[in-house]
Amino acid sequence: MGHIRVGRLPKTKSWSRVVALMAEPEVDPARVAGAIIAAAVKAYRLAGDDPGVVESLRSMAFLADASRRDNFAQSLAQYGFGTEGKADALALLSRVFQATESRFGPTGDRTIFTEFAFGALQEALTETVASQTGSLFLTGIDAAQDAYRAFSTERGFARLSRLFFARLLSRSLMYFADHEAANQLGGQGGLRSETDLRAFNEAVTRYAFEASRIVEDFAGGWYSKGRWLRTVDRTEGMASVAMRKLADELAMAT
Repeated sequence: MGHIRVGRLPKTKSWSRVVALMAEPEVDPARVAGAIIAAAVKAYRLAGDDPGVVESLRSMAFLADASRRDNFAQSLAQYGFGTEGKADALALLSRVFQATESRFGPTGDRTIFTEFAFGALQEALTETVASQTGSLFLTGIDAAQDAYRAFSTERGFARLSRLFFARLLSRSLMYFADHEAANQLGGQGGLRSETDLRAFNEAVTRYAFEASRIVEDFAGGWYSKGRWLRTVDRTEGMASVAMRKLADELAMAT
């Protein structure tokens, strides 16, 4: 499951429902996911103000906007992503991740959602370049610009944002489900074996991608308006609305 363990889930009515659903003979990942979000709805809503979510989205918007400019390298430098010498795609991604993380604030002030968002950013941007170029290795800065330009339109940024929120949602759901899923191993429920857990994990990932469709059009519209008004750096409102949409609509669907 996830890489961070949450320990035992709180013994409240809402979290007890999560445990009960995971102990059923036929575990429904969508119902489990919805129950987790309903139980942690406040945390998901507040995550929209988390610097990890806000700054990750800001970096995505900066990259998309810079890719549309004539001097890509200069635009990257203006956004704090400057690279020295003849940079390649790997060097650019490394610089973007470093600069983004530096804006998260003191390590002690970070939350689990900061880490979820940073991991989601790394996955989303890496997959973006790889999907457009076929590989990150030996991919020059011009190819990287072309890759991000494909996601710099309203529709393209909407798809990139959906991928980011899908990865964030998947990581968070696995975090909350991790401990209880391990407790089910060897029991009489539907998660008896490691194979069952892997299948559950994959199903949660698929659920997260489908669920993130909720914010796709909103993100694209926000980016299009931001480019017109030159406000793509103002991701606070976008992050807040997107996380509330995910939390409220998915919690109500349980």
